[in-house]
Amino acid sequence: MFLAIVPVMLAGLLHSPAGSESWAGPSPNTVFQFQKDNQSHPWLRITTDSGRVERKVLRLDDAGLHGISTREGVRLPESIAWSRIGRIDEVLTGAGPWSKVGTVTLGLLGAGLGNALGAPSDRGGTFAVMGLMVFGGAGGYAGSRFGSRFRSERNWYIADTTRHVETVAQIESPSLEATPVANRAVLRACDRIGRNERFRAHGAFGSFEGYADIAGPQGLESLHAHRPRAGGPAVPQRITWDQIDRVEVRGGSAMRGALVGGATFAAVGAVLGMAAIALSEGTDVSVGGGAALGALYVAPVGIGLGGLSGLAIRRWVRVYQRP
Repeated sequence: MFLAIVPVMLAGLLHSPAGSESWAGPSPNTVFQFQKDNQSHPWLRITTDSGRVERKVLRLDDAGLHGISTREGVRLPESIAWSRIGRIDEVLTGAGPWSKVGTVTLGLLGAGLGNALGAPSDRGGTFAVMGLMVFGGAGGYAGSRFGSRFRSERNWYIADTTRHVETVAQIESPSLEATPVANRAVLRACDRIGRNERFRAHGAFGSFEGYADIAGPQGLESLHAHRPRAGGPAVPQRITWDQIDRVEVRGGSAMRGALVGGATFAAVGAVLGMAAIALSEGTDVSVGGGAALGALYVAPVGIGLGGLSGLAIRRWVRVYQRP
């Protein structure tokens, strides 16, 4: 009798720490959202039954978190099952925005300095590009280091404490509900709809404009209206894809803006270059060469300004249409 009880006690000690609680894991739709959010492998603060730790996670699935790394760069061999996780928060810093500010600010400063130093020897363009690259890289690094001091958290997940499960069952067998299979159009739309992405959905339910914390193959969940109206219709908890006819997101296009800006400024630079050569005396440069040089010097400015303008100008872009 005693020998029969020992293996059961050992299994309980291995799988479930003393005094710990175990919860049912997130739905496949929620796991799909986590996999999108984790593509950049951000730092996560994970609250488990044994404490709170800050880790990077290589992979998430229905069973839990795998490929976990510490701040010191140590890869931990064990995984964390969902049954042990009470909460996950993403660590947000100002490193990204400040890196861009540093790159643009010091990059332009370096380009101007390089142009001034190289102008006397007719190498202003070469020196400007070198200054842009060197100073821009240094500015990006310095901005990133400075911005990393500003930290905040964004919640990903809070376990449902009302649905307890056996820890052993959670670890040894993944969720029986497999991740739903969706067509490519739905998956592309899910990739475009981020947590902070404003979208419009039209379908059998009418129309909805707002945000979704979860966008996965099973539908759009945890919806927040863009402009809630008192006494208006209640916001649904989930809109499944079989109810949706069309989805549009509010976005811009840096690529389109860069192409338009580059082409426009290149044409202006070519005209100015031809005019400068035509009016100058004693130069060996042809009118065509002046046009090429003018376009070459001015086009990068148009590409940069056009790309920024394309991002700033927001418009509705269709990301899903029911076949």
